[in-house]
Amino acid sequence: MFVYVALMALVAISHAMTVAKMETFPNEKNNVTCSDKYTCPDKNTCCKLEEGGYGCCPLPEAVCCPNTTYCCPRGYKCDVAATRCIKGDHILTWFTKGPAKPAPVVNDVTCPDQSTCPDNTTCCEAPQGGYGCCPLPKATCCSDKLHCCPEGYKCDVAAGLCLKGDDILTWFTKHPAKRPAKSTPLV
Repeated sequence: MFVYVALMALVAISHAMTVAKMETFPNEKNNVTCSDKYTCPDKNTCCKLEEGGYGCCPLPEAVCCPNTTYCCPRGYKCDVAATRCIKGDHILTWFTKGPAKPAPVVNDVTCPDQSTCPDNTTCCEAPQGGYGCCPLPKATCCSDKLHCCPEGYKCDVAAGLCLKGDDILTWFTKHPAKRPAKSTPLV
C-alpha cells in the first residue's frame, strides 16, 4: 500500500510540473497547431472543448476525455464517472487541460491572380505569367520580371542594379508565389 501511495504522489508531482511547464509556452516555434485559430505547447495534445475552442493536454498523444476539461495518457481510457484514467489494473488521476493560445496571425500578401506571397513582400509579375514574390515590402518590380528593387529605387536592367541618386544596390531575385488551392466543384 505504501508503494502505491508513493507512486501516486510521484504521479501528482509530475503532473503538477507538467502543467506548470505547459502554461509557459516555452518554445513557440515548436507549438502544436490545433486549428488555424489555436496552438498548444510542444509535446502537448490539442483537445476540443465542449464550449468550443481547444484546450491543451500536457501529454503527447493523449486521450481527450469527452465533455470535460480533462485528459489521460495514451493507452488509457477516461472514466468520466470516477474522474480518473484507467488502463487494465492501472488507475491514474486524470490530467487537466490548460488553455490553448491563439495562433499567430499570418498576413499574406494577395497578388492580383489570387496567389499569395509572405507578409512584408511584394507581388511582381513573373516572366512565364502569374506572379512572383519580391523579398521586400512595397518594392519596385523590374521589367525583366525576374528581379526587384527596394521602394524608391529604379531598376537598371542592363546593369542588374537598383539605383537611387548616388545609392547603388544589387537587385533582388523574386521567388515563386504560392498558388491558390484549386476548389473542387460540388456534385
